[in-house]
Amino acid sequence: MNGGPLRPHDVRPSANVYGLVFGLIFVMSLIVFSSKFLPVPYESSIEKSLTITLRTYNNQGLLRNSLIDNPERNFPVTRQSLDIGNKTLGQVKQEVAAMVASGRPIEESLTFREFVTEIAKAYLNGTSFEEKVTVNDLPQKGYVNIYFLDADPNHISPRFERSCLYTGHLNMVVCDTRFITELLQNVDQVDYLYDLVILRFGKSGIPYQPMFTDYKIDFARRYMKTALITWVIGHELAHALLHKKRVVNDGPLHFNLQYDPVEKEADEFVARKLAGDPLLGIRFKPMLGEFIQQEVKRIYFPEEYKKPINDPTKVIELIPSKPIDARYSRFDVPLTLRAIQMVLAMYDVDPQINDRASYGVIESDVALLHSLALRTLYEDVANKISVKDPSLNIRKYRYLGFGLGLVAFSIMISRILYEKRRTIT
Repeated sequence: MNGGPLRPHDVRPSANVYGLVFGLIFVMSLIVFSSKFLPVPYESSIEKSLTITLRTYNNQGLLRNSLIDNPERNFPVTRQSLDIGNKTLGQVKQEVAAMVASGRPIEESLTFREFVTEIAKAYLNGTSFEEKVTVNDLPQKGYVNIYFLDADPNHISPRFERSCLYTGHLNMVVCDTRFITELLQNVDQVDYLYDLVILRFGKSGIPYQPMFTDYKIDFARRYMKTALITWVIGHELAHALLHKKRVVNDGPLHFNLQYDPVEKEADEFVARKLAGDPLLGIRFKPMLGEFIQQEVKRIYFPEEYKKPINDPTKVIELIPSKPIDARYSRFDVPLTLRAIQMVLAMYDVDPQINDRASYGVIESDVALLHSLALRTLYEDVANKISVKDPSLNIRKYRYLGFGLGLVAFSIMISRILYEKRRTIT
């Protein structure tokens, strides 16, 4: 019998194993196909499950926290602001005096929940979600549903830890409150300003002297916080409007080693909205620019951090003299790098953005706010960043892995065919 042909029953167990393997592959492929190309029932079932989970969160008190329920009205929303442009100081005095004399409120202070709701509605104005926003409430179909949570035990967000993420399903944006509170706490640590010029006017339109005094620190902190929340929420709402299908089909968005086109689209959406709505974006760019300079110093040059600069003409000295070692993965990009790209996107939309200034409120007085840093500063800082992704060495072998898998699959098919031929003979 040695060397003789194999009998049919000798190969049947092997064939059964191969059949089982290919059967499982077929079933898995069918599931993937259904979720990719028949998204309506697939998505509806997920949305039902998420709705049940959010109701459970509500019953457990997870939709209530110190951030959302804080009754203090600390977030200013502009109600009246004038673009200063290249006006003379005399013209500015007249405008300030007229603004105060009008009796109309220059701004209104809101709670965190009210502020998020208002800016979200401003971003969604003119879209299919106009006036359709919930914040830490039970989800509504056809609305954008925004959540700030202390915990996410059922993982409604694929990447919850210290992030804000558009999840796709239920048009839902989920933020870890630690991410927001840490942002606000970092702003509270600001003791010096590297970029902003703030000039305080009395009710008569006469500016206080000197220009550089402590009052501007509290002023800058207040508006910097609103700028950061405006940016974070606007970016995720841009994904909700532009990238829902991609997120539902392919999972959470992420950065590549370069500025990902999808993320650039989201930043450009924010930039256009801010440029087109002065009350939403009049102070955004200078405040985000100041945040960038604070963070670059705090994180990458701590020995130079909090060294006061009383001469604003020396702002150019803030450009790093050595490369910044910024390590990140596709799913964990330092906020400083993302903020730089946001500011550059604003310059792309409005190249004259730095020729303008705006008004704010300091106690009962009016303040002029202007930024000194030009686009070249942010470009120079970006060029100093040395990008390092710890997962790069693994990912660069993905094509080799794919090739080896293809070879293994070919060998398996050849083995099956060989066994069949031997069985026939």
